Amino acid sequence: MLTLLVGFAMMKDDTENPEYDPKVLEVVLIVINSAAFIALLGSIIMLHPTIRKRFAARLESNHMQAKAPGTNTKVTPAAPHNSAGDRAGVMGEHELRSWSVPAAPAPAPQQAPIESTPSEAPQGAAPVLNSI
Repeated sequence: MLTLLVGFAMMKDDTENPEYDPKVLEVVLIVINSAAFIALLGSIIMLHPTIRKRFAARLESNHMQAKAPGTNTKVTPAAPHNSAGDRAGVMGEHELRSWSVPAAPAPAPQQAPIESTPSEAPQGAAPVLNSI
């Protein structure tokens, strides 16, 4: 992106009265593109398994030499839920459950019968259905 911006600056600069020094911009472009090329070569070299193992071993040895600062963090387990109100209708934590056998299906909710009350409907209107 920086290469593109420098290129636009060079292209749009006035040739008779230049605002940017073209020699400096040329050097900047060469340095930017060379750095990108060197980074590409380094990443390709790091893909080789032997070099990767050496680099990982060196990082691990440096990590072992550095001492981690001590912390005062203490971790305590969460309290179990023992109240019956919170766990109503749920299997106990220590009950054995066979997942290959389906659980008993829940009973279908009972619906009240729908009754028609034509006496409540105004004249000329369709009968209204009320549920109890």
